[in-house]
Amino acid sequence: IRSGITAVSYQVLENNPNALIVDVVTRTSEGSLKITRTFVFDPDDRFVRVTTELENEGAVDLQDIVFKSYADWDMDGDFADDSFAYDTVRHMIRASDATHAAIASNEIPTLMDIDGWGDYDQRETVVDITAPSITAYDGMPILHFELGTLAPGTMTGVTTALAAGMDPTQLNDVVERALMIWISADPLTGTVAAGSSEEITLTIDATDLVPGEYE
Repeated sequence: IRSGITAVSYQVLENNPNALIVDVVTRTSEGSLKITRTFVFDPDDRFVRVTTELENEGAVDLQDIVFKSYADWDMDGDFADDSFAYDTVRHMIRASDATHAAIASNEIPTLMDIDGWGDYDQRETVVDITAPSITAYDGMPILHFELGTLAPGTMTGVTTALAAGMDPTQLNDVVERALMIWISADPLTGTVAAGSSEEITLTIDATDLVPGEYE
């Protein structure tokens, strides 16, 4: 939503030649849902990773939560000749002209729509572009996530990325680095009480990785 949100804090966690990391915290106006968004930018790469955590700070269940992420790409300074395509394998919608860009997610979106102009500021999403791709179009890709019910004191999250590349292959590589597709955690979010511990399972898939150091 674009209303009913109250700013809580803005904090630069890291700002150096290697990385810019910013935490932005907001809360719904009635105080029940805390929204923490962490933006990570690597100056030597071509992506911004956005981790969004939603926490129920109220006393009752929050039901049927919907989260959306979208991007208004005007490739190479204009929009009339842009092309758009769905990539369900990488959970992304790509935009292209001479260069290429995409919005992608770690989690599987409930819906993806190339034309999110009529949906970005409301709860429902109607998929206007059902074809795999479209050319010469002014699109606004949107990823729609239906996150279900959030009990009091619990959290859920979505990780998205805005990525760019000079060609489709480079774009795919950037998206995979941005979302760290080669590593996954279970559970992805949660809360650990002071003085206690919780087990987290990390799964690493190096099948498609080139030799090197990853962090």
